[in-house]
Amino acid sequence: MPEARAPGALAGVQVVEYGQGVSGPYCGKLLADLGAEVIKVEPPALGDQARRWAPFGDDTPGPAASGLFLYLNTSKLGVTLDLAAPSGRQLFQRLLADADVLVENHPPRLARRLGLGYRGLAHQFPRLVVASITSFGQTGPHRDYQATDLVAAHVSGIARGTQGKVRDPELYPPVRPGGRQADFVAGLTAAMATMFALFHRDWTGRGQHVDISAQEALASFFRMEIAYYTHDPKGMYQQLFGSRTGTGFAVDFLPCQDGYVVNGNREEYQWLAFFRAVLGPDFASDPGLRAAMGGDPARLETVAIREHWPTLKPWMTSWARGLTKAEVYRLAFDHRFPIGPVNTTADLFRSEQIAAREYFVEVAHPATGPVKYPGPPYKLNGTPASLRSPAPALGQHNDDVYCGRLGLGREELVQLRRAGIV
Repeated sequence: MPEARAPGALAGVQVVEYGQGVSGPYCGKLLADLGAEVIKVEPPALGDQARRWAPFGDDTPGPAASGLFLYLNTSKLGVTLDLAAPSGRQLFQRLLADADVLVENHPPRLARRLGLGYRGLAHQFPRLVVASITSFGQTGPHRDYQATDLVAAHVSGIARGTQGKVRDPELYPPVRPGGRQADFVAGLTAAMATMFALFHRDWTGRGQHVDISAQEALASFFRMEIAYYTHDPKGMYQQLFGSRTGTGFAVDFLPCQDGYVVNGNREEYQWLAFFRAVLGPDFASDPGLRAAMGGDPARLETVAIREHWPTLKPWMTSWARGLTKAEVYRLAFDHRFPIGPVNTTADLFRSEQIAAREYFVEVAHPATGPVKYPGPPYKLNGTPASLRSPAPALGQHNDDVYCGRLGLGREELVQLRRAGIV
């Protein structure tokens, strides 16, 4: 017999998710992976817009072909429902009657039109936790504005810190972090805050509104730079040029044969270990290093490294270009200095450490076959998280949920389908 799966930490929690794209569905996915039962509600016919977002298997679009959608919606039940119709909203209210959490990511004005406004829901369902994820939150002059992930990254300020190697940040445009970070961070923040609200409800018996701003969620990852700004507004950006020498050491990327490594040498003993590993014990007599260090490689204090980094970096680059990432890493590991590989996605799939931790989880979907997804980035030995099932087909669980749970008759469900309500 197969081994029984231990219940997740949120086993017994009922979640209704009415979300589009990334942030709402990612919040729902995180709760589902922890054992909550999540019913994903999608508009009939088209469904979640993420179903139409690349990448697609074999580059062929389809409602069950988006790799992003399939990842975001593991472990969920899927139903369709038109909340714009009065009968659809009535059916949605019946779903909420047994729910602990509602997750939605619509602009406040639209949410109210769809019957998702918190004030009305709190009156009808006082124990319900409502997680609302928007670009700018439920209050303030921008509350009804909508922003893409690109816009959210820039209004959060974090894109200013991801410009890459530039001499003067004021002369070069900022660069958005890769991978829809604003959307994912907003979803992650919503999931955490929702669990806090559930914990509070267990003590008080009352739900609350979890108000998530994508702008603020991503800005919270910019906290070090914000701290710099509060202490030295003018000096902050002067310290962010090229190599990040303003933080007290030279951090930069070095190209090698098969990619990049990142230099993290900071202390004098680390630089000594690096030079000895590369040049041997008589490194101070090496003419190339002497030239790079202004004629005096014995000056290994951090300030000297910072002063000479513009000439030292080309010397280090020339060294790194002759090695692979693995060779640089092995040398650094053996001699105890911090230079490490910049991994690609392919490197992660080949990583012995990642494999040993079983981070990638294989999930079989009828439309794609077995596919590996990122698993939970944590381990709970008593209540392990898991990807219990593949993403649902559009309306896959309509019969189970509407007839089996809400008690609709088969003919009634057929009529709702014909009317385009489900």
